Amino acid sequence: MSPIIFHLISKGYIFKWEDGRRLSPDYVYKRFKRLVAQDPELPQDITLHGLRVSCCSILVADGLDLKVIQKWMRHKDVSTTAQIYARVKNTEIKHTISERMGNILKRK
Repeated sequence: MSPIIFHLISKGYIFKWEDGRRLSPDYVYKRFKRLVAQDPELPQDITLHGLRVSCCSILVADGLDLKVIQKWMRHKDVSTTAQIYARVKNTEIKHTISERMGNILKRK
């Protein structure tokens, strides 16, 4: 099947296949779980939201300005970024997982 494309509708974005069929609401979640399952070295309990948290943590650990991260993450204020998402623990592991996920996605 062709890749997913975005259509801008007056009320927001709708995810559709190129042939116009709507994308199932759980498609991204299920596809993500299949990608993770293909690599047994990845933590099998990783979630999409977990990737968001890890990404933010890696950016903080790498020294990127919190205000820049806040805007990129689309948080209302910087305290959300600092208190909730900037959990800088095991950054080496997060970098490794990030690289492995990137490699999986490049193969697809």
